[in-house]
Amino acid sequence: MLARVNYDPFELDAVMRLASSLKDENIHLILDSKYTDKENPVLNYINPHIRIPYPARVHSFHKNAKFNMVMSRNVPVSISSNLESTNFIMQDSYYFEKPSIDVLPIFMVTHSRSLYLELTLNSLFYNLSYDKEVPVHILMSQPTEEVRSVVAKFKKIYSNLFTYETETNVCFSATNILLQHLKPKNFMILEEDFILPQNLKSIMPYWVRIFHERLKYFDLVGFSTSIENSNSKYFSYEESVQKKPFIYTWHNLTGIPKITGNTLTTSMQNYLKCSTRNPPFYITPDGVLFKNSRWSICSITGYHIGFNQEMDYAIQSLTTRFPNPEDKQILIDYQRNEKFTYTLSDIYKLIEI
Repeated sequence: MLARVNYDPFELDAVMRLASSLKDENIHLILDSKYTDKENPVLNYINPHIRIPYPARVHSFHKNAKFNMVMSRNVPVSISSNLESTNFIMQDSYYFEKPSIDVLPIFMVTHSRSLYLELTLNSLFYNLSYDKEVPVHILMSQPTEEVRSVVAKFKKIYSNLFTYETETNVCFSATNILLQHLKPKNFMILEEDFILPQNLKSIMPYWVRIFHERLKYFDLVGFSTSIENSNSKYFSYEESVQKKPFIYTWHNLTGIPKITGNTLTTSMQNYLKCSTRNPPFYITPDGVLFKNSRWSICSITGYHIGFNQEMDYAIQSLTTRFPNPEDKQILIDYQRNEKFTYTLSDIYKLIEI
């Protein structure tokens, strides 16, 4: 019995786990996503994270029934060379492996765009339905009452949501403060104006762990950004590419994937070492981080509603929203009910020599 898999060269850890699970069923994994056998059906894995329950039974059924393809929903799980036959559609008969690697924290910052925040949080927690251990840390930077209300609503529902506040608008330096306070080895930045796609839950339910595992080979991992509503200042004209809804690809150091500063996943050491150390924020802008990192960007796209702010909030100038913060800042940690003082320029003391 044979199986084939569609995979990226940097998904070898997942491929090896899949091969091991199939070996227990006496099934040999072929590392060729287009491989076919003239005599027997071949089990089909659209990515190395997917799993087919009782794969030997599926293979035996397909061989005896002589269908062209065996489908689970709209995903082919077994393929033959019998092109003249019809397809057989099974009930839901695949699931996804949960990578054994630890989760990493997601950092978010919010100030006044409560509508965007609610839409983003709704998409985030929906797409974390299978992985509720992922910690989400939100820093409310001099928040409006509407922002407080949105955060409070989600806090009541999700135990993996952790909240913080600064009395002044610290703008971009909020990431600086969270890094000093939590000191994560690796982390993800998710801005409050980035809607994750609804089908992410179905095609990559353990996306945070997959990103984390990919950091073994890259300095920076993230999703790409939909360009349909993009501001003309940022992206030049190009035709949209039609994507297959259940197949994703990775852009590894090649091409020019469309990204914004969202879902960018990196290590604290890479983040700090890439920094230009410019006051007053002492952060690493997403463009600088992307330019100075070995990166891997997934073709799954999120919707950057931040490009809509002129339409939704009548915001035309960014400068009024981003005052320059003082170097010394106070953070309120609502988990500990304590206040902590941080100096923004001290962030680089965390660099390991």
